[in-house]
Amino acid sequence: MKNILLAGLLSCLLTGCTTRNLVMNTTMSPDLALPEKARIAVLPIELSGYGDEDLTVVRQNWRNMVESGFLENSFRVVDRDVVDNILKEQKFQRSGVVNTTTSVEVGKILGINMVLMGTVRVLASDGSKFHVELRIVNVQSAELMATTFATGDPSVGYRAAADLAKKLKTKFNASVKAE
Repeated sequence: MKNILLAGLLSCLLTGCTTRNLVMNTTMSPDLALPEKARIAVLPIELSGYGDEDLTVVRQNWRNMVESGFLENSFRVVDRDVVDNILKEQKFQRSGVVNTTTSVEVGKILGINMVLMGTVRVLASDGSKFHVELRIVNVQSAELMATTFATGDPSVGYRAAADLAKKLKTKFNASVKAE
């Protein structure tokens, strides 16, 4: 099953995926204000529905898509090796406890403003349909800033992240102009 899912994900990334059957919803805090020089860290993506195989490559591919969505929208993304080293040092990753509280701790250690956590669920056994949930937490206040839920083909992770980043940037630029 891992090979089928990986092949579907890679072929979609290499050849481009259609946007049919995409369902996406993004919600942002009404009082959202992005910090000056916003820096975000993308934590390892949680996976479900994949079975018990080694999911290192699959997890990295999903994380790549999410990071790309933010980088293309002018966000400063902290290098994943730095994030992973902090998680290992603090023993968060090994314990499987990467929640809002621990992500805020990691964010403060890294000196960043925001952390992005996410979950990917396989909805079709042939790897053709996924559900992605992405959450951005403010490191200083531990408040949820924005969330996106999307269901679609293997490119849904990138598209959900890009949509979330664009909407954050648009809302932030609008609030700056209003001041």
